[in-house]
Amino acid sequence: MSRLRPFQSILATASLCIACLLPSPARGDDERAARQAFDAGLQAYGNTLFDAAASNFVAAASTAVERLSPAAAYYNAGLSAYAAGDYSAASDFFARAAAASSDDLSLQAKAYYNRGNALFHLADEPPLPDPTSAPPTPDLNQAKASIGESVQMYENAIALDPEDADAKANYELAVLKQQEIQEQQQSQPDPQKQEREPGDESQESEDSPPEPSPSSDEDTPSPQPQSQPEEADNPEDTQDQAQQD
Repeated sequence: MSRLRPFQSILATASLCIACLLPSPARGDDERAARQAFDAGLQAYGNTLFDAAASNFVAAASTAVERLSPAAAYYNAGLSAYAAGDYSAASDFFARAAAASSDDLSLQAKAYYNRGNALFHLADEPPLPDPTSAPPTPDLNQAKASIGESVQMYENAIALDPEDADAKANYELAVLKQQEIQEQQQSQPDPQKQEREPGDESQESEDSPPEPSPSSDEDTPSPQPQSQPEEADNPEDTQDQAQQD
């Protein structure tokens, strides 16, 4: 399988809401706090402090109400989490960025693309359902769900930017990965057939028709089942009986 095209790592800049006019003092404080957190995120990202960068961008997004769009902050938080290897958080941040960037289709397309990459990684390395199991097996159901969403994200990105060669290439890789996961699911043995509960074999023997027994004379007594096993003879009694004989 070819290598996944890299995520688009150009940081987004904060954008003002044009429809908003002069903010109230409270709104002005929120805007300053959001810009300070956003700038702190940019600085942390430049210093490869990706966890701190993500935290600052999320703080900027949560403070960015009305006047300051949170789309850029969530997008940059997704880039930070992705760079830190936290693909689950990155997927969530890119989803928020895409939802908040309906007025910026270029940013929305990048958010879809990068979320597709994050989901692809989650499908490629799914968490183990039981780390203590031996041998550990991947959760193919979760991988299937992640890669299915990844395919959808690439389709969304291509719809917004038909010239995006990276999105097209990764879309083809995601489809191949989806087929691979489906084949793995089909090749897995059925646990119900491998593991039988106690008593299954005896139940099968009871359900199977009895085999014909050879014919015997009517005068020959057949053995009768005993309700209780007979007690074993005492060794001393057996020896006395032999001497009397």
